[in-house]
This record gives sequence, structure tokens and C-alpha cells, in this order.
Amino acid sequence: MSVKRSLSKTYSGDLTSKSFISKLRKEPNQLRKKMLLLGYVTSQLEKKKQSIFLVGGQAVETYTAGQFLTGDIDVTTSDSAITQKVLKSLGFEEIGMIWLNKPLGIAFHIVGHFAPERPRTVRIGSVQSENSRSRRVDTG
Repeated sequence: MSVKRSLSKTYSGDLTSKSFISKLRKEPNQLRKKMLLLGYVTSQLEKKKQSIFLVGGQAVETYTAGQFLTGDIDVTTSDSAITQKVLKSLGFEEIGMIWLNKPLGIAFHIVGHFAPERPRTVRIGSVQSENSRSRRVDTG
């Protein structure tokens, strides 16, 4: 079975929060469970024209395919309030600095937020970079 086929059985952008969580509880692989959850949260935020980025230990766990484990999902987001509403709709509760879903055994930590920037082009000598912050670069 291909990854694409197996993902489509568990995750669909059209699922309600409750039906998604119900299906997610049945996922035995913890890394896959977290990635499916992050994908669902990302899709809900994108519908609201917001962004989310995976950072910290979960980024390392994802990059290493689970070779280094972490306890929570660290993210930065363009709008913390909207992200918190999405997490609440998925049954997460705010406990101190984290959002915890006890039945899933997953915690989210919104470690910061950022203001979305308009894309910019920066020319450095003969190299051009899009979506970069403007800065002066000494090419000499």
C-alpha cells in the first residue's frame, strides 16, 4: 500500500474535528500520528490564511524519522489565537504553556508567533533570493 493511499484513509481535509480525532486515536505509530495531526492543523490554518511552522525537538524528530524523540510538538504561527481555537476544537486543553490532548497523548507548544511578510526579492551579486528579508550583503 502506498503512503498516499494510506494517508487518504486516515486524513481528509473535509473531516470534522471530532471524526478526525476519532480516526487519529486508532493510529499506532506515534510519529505518524503527530504528523497527521500537524497536517490537519496546518490545513485548518491555511483555510484562514494563516501559517504554522514546525520547530524545536519535533522538527528534529521528523527530520530524523523518529530517531530522536521529543515530548511535544513545538510550533510558531502567524496567529496564536486562531491556532489555539483550532487546537481547542480538536480537544486540546491549555495547561500552562502547552496545549494537551490527554486521550491522544500529544502536547502542542506554541513557542512564538510571527507577522506574515510580503514576499521580497533580494539580489546578491548575480544570485537572487525570493521570500528573504531585506538586508545589506557585502559581496566584495
